[in-house]
Amino acid sequence: MSALTAEQLDALDAAAIEAAEAFADWYYKAINDERKPQPAIAQAYTTSSPAYKAAGAPPAEIVVGGARLGLPQDLERMLAAQRRLVGSARPARVVHEVESLDVHVANPDYRVAAPAELLVAGRMPPHQRLQLLVSVDGVVRFGDGPQAVVKTFHENFILVPNWDVLAQTRSGGRPTTRYLISSQNFRRAG
Repeated sequence: MSALTAEQLDALDAAAIEAAEAFADWYYKAINDERKPQPAIAQAYTTSSPAYKAAGAPPAEIVVGGARLGLPQDLERMLAAQRRLVGSARPARVVHEVESLDVHVANPDYRVAAPAELLVAGRMPPHQRLQLLVSVDGVVRFGDGPQAVVKTFHENFILVPNWDVLAQTRSGGRPTTRYLISSQNFRRAG
């Protein structure tokens, strides 16, 4: 990719911000929903992507509090266990609230696992090929009311294009999450 103009850089920044905000809104809404186990969360990782699997990409890396989790399903089980530990007979409310979000374009022309037909010149806008580093700071509340325990958290994600969804969208399919998690690191403070 050749040197970008100021206008192109501004457009990439705007696309990155929009993508990071949309991802964070979706992700934290999904993990905050205590009414169901989170089957949708596992689909947000490169591990679940046929395109990344076919390309031989390594599985998504998930680290929580320094412990490496093997699969997105392990994170789902951990989130469900948090609700059982905090609550009484019924699952307790565990809510992650985003206080700040930062995004950096790590690679403006990410092509790993991209289907060849999507890389043909002019077929896909450059802002759909971004690899993003997203940093989130916030608080997590365990329980409700004055008895709720509140802790701060910091979470980093490396997001990559969801080629499967982009290919479906170009062929008239319904878009879902446009980015997948290739790496995630969660730390809770205090």
